[in-house]
Amino acid sequence: MARVTSRVDIRDHFDKVTELVERKTIKALNAAAQAGLPVAQKQSGSKDFEPQVIPAQGDWNGFSSGIRFRDRLINVYDHGSLGARGGRRLKQSGRRKASWPVVQKHRKYTAHRHPEALVEADKGIKPRNITTPARTAGRRALLDALRR
Repeated sequence: MARVTSRVDIRDHFDKVTELVERKTIKALNAAAQAGLPVAQKQSGSKDFEPQVIPAQGDWNGFSSGIRFRDRLINVYDHGSLGARGGRRLKQSGRRKASWPVVQKHRKYTAHRHPEALVEADKGIKPRNITTPARTAGRRALLDALRR
C-alpha cells in the first residue's frame, strides 16, 4: 500500500502564519462588534445611549473590540436599579424600617421614613437587559467569521 505524506516545518514560516492569524482575528472581532451594535440599539429602546463600535485593537493580552455607550448609567439601565431588582434580597438589614433611633453628639431623636418608600417597594428602573443579547450576537458573528 503506497502512502504519500508531506511535512511542513512551521518554524520557517511562523511570522507569515502569525500575520495571517492576526489579520483573520481582527476581521472577526470587527464583525462581532458590528453584529452586536444593532442588537444593543434595539434592546436599549432609547436613542439617548448611542452605542458606538470600538474597532479591534491590540493590547497586552491579544486583541479586543466591543461596543461603547455614551451614557455612563448603562449598567443601571441594563440590570435595573435596587428598587426594581427581583430575585434575591440584598443584605440591607434595617433599611426599610418605618422609624429608627438616631444618636448624634448632643441630641437623640427618632427618624421616620417617608410613607411612600414603605408602601411602594417596586420603585426604580426596570432592567432592559441590553448587554447580554448584544454579547451573544457578537460572539455568534465572531465564531462564524473564524470558521470561514
